[in-house]
Amino acid sequence: MSSTEERDGLNGHFSVIVTLADDFSSVRTDVELARKVVRTYVRARPASLLTDAVRWVASGNAQSIELRFRETKVTWRPGAYQVTLDAFRLVDVVARAVADEPPSSVLDVGCGSGVVGIALVGELRGAVMRADFLDVNEASLALCRENTREIATSVSTRFFSSDFGAWHSGTVHDLVVSNPPYFPSGSIGPDGGRLTMSDELGLYSSLVNAVGVVTNRLILTRSEAFADEVDNIIAARPDVMQRRLASWRVPIPANLVDEAFRHRFSSRAGSEYELEHEVSVLELRPRDTLGWSGSAAAT
Repeated sequence: MSSTEERDGLNGHFSVIVTLADDFSSVRTDVELARKVVRTYVRARPASLLTDAVRWVASGNAQSIELRFRETKVTWRPGAYQVTLDAFRLVDVVARAVADEPPSSVLDVGCGSGVVGIALVGELRGAVMRADFLDVNEASLALCRENTREIATSVSTRFFSSDFGAWHSGTVHDLVVSNPPYFPSGSIGPDGGRLTMSDELGLYSSLVNAVGVVTNRLILTRSEAFADEVDNIIAARPDVMQRRLASWRVPIPANLVDEAFRHRFSSRAGSEYELEHEVSVLELRPRDTLGWSGSAAAT
C-alpha cells in the first residue's frame, strides 16, 4: 500500500465491499479507493463473513462495510451489531420454508442493521407488503432505517426501539424472524462481546411467548450448544409445535467462551484457538395450525 493510500485510508476514504456468493460457496472482499479496487480477498467455503473486512474499519482505514447478497445491499458500521454469515443463511432457509405460504407482513426481532428483514423482502419478490424492525440498540436501528430506504419505495416499514419482551404494538404479523444472540448470560466473557453475543434480555423466552399472540409463525436461530435451555423454554408452551429446518457448523474464538461452558463446544479441526458449535433454524407454530406437521414442543 502506498503512503498516499495510507493517508487517504486514515481519513476514511477506502470503501470495503463484501460479496457473498448466492450459494454461500465463497465470499469476496474488495477494498476500493476512488472507485478503484486496490485489494481483493476471496475465501472459499467461508465459515464467517467479515474476517477480511473488519480490520479495515477497526484500523480507521474505512468507515463502513457494504454487504451484497443476491439482490440485497446493506451497510454495516461500528456501533451496530456485526452482521454474520448466519443472518444470510437464515434468510435462505426462511425464503424456501415460506415459499408455498409467503407472508405479507414480517417482523424482524433484534434486527441489527436490518439484513434479515430486508433480504427477505427481496427473496420473496413482492409478497411482503409490510416489514417491521425492532431492536434495543439505537445505533443498529438508525442504520436499519438507512438500509431500508430502497425497499421503502414498495414496502411499508416501521421501526421500534424496544426490548421485545416489553413491546406491545397490537399488530399481528404473518411471520416473525429472529437471528438472536445465541448464548445465555455468563457463557461469553465481557471482553468477548458479551452484550452482542449473549441473550441478556431473555429474548428467547419473549420470542416463544409471542407465538399465537404476535404471530402464528416464528422462525429463529439457536446454538445447539444450548439446545436444552431453549427446549425448556419451548416446553413451557405445550400449545406450540417446533421443527428444525436446517443447521450448519460455526466457529467461535475459544477465548470468548467462559471456561465453565467450553465442554459444550467441539474442537475446531486445524485450529487451537477456535471452538465450534452447531447453529440450527427452528420453526415454531401453534399446535392446531392446519396443514402443518411438526414435533411436540414438550419431549
